[in-house]
Amino acid sequence: MKKPDRVAIDFDGVIHKYSYGRGDGSIYDEPDISVLMGMSELIKEGYIVFVHTARHPRKIKTWLNHQYPWFGSRAAKEGVGFPVAIIPKHDIHWREENILGITNHKLGAVAYIDDRAIHFTGSWKKVLRALEHHKKRTQ
Repeated sequence: MKKPDRVAIDFDGVIHKYSYGRGDGSIYDEPDISVLMGMSELIKEGYIVFVHTARHPRKIKTWLNHQYPWFGSRAAKEGVGFPVAIIPKHDIHWREENILGITNHKLGAVAYIDDRAIHFTGSWKKVLRALEHHKKRTQ
């Protein structure tokens, strides 16, 4: 039996709008309901979904549970959401179904959803061109 595919979702710029950059490290933007609906859909479709972040995972878990009350253990017990779990630091094989994981360590995934990614196709020349374009876009 094939294991479900994992999907990684970046926090800043994808889940959290990150309007003012890193700043003091706080999570300040209002939530975007479409983001959580999309993550819910991925989980319902059977993907193993986790948030990938440079932040401390506990901050992300607290923010998610506060902003989106249907995520978290209480909502999951009522059958209307999914629990949020911090993935243990050295658990590179984490594959909990019907749970939104959070980690600040890189785990393997079939896809990484990230606002700052440059897709690598085997050509470093294309990467360097894309990086120049990306820098202009973000300045």
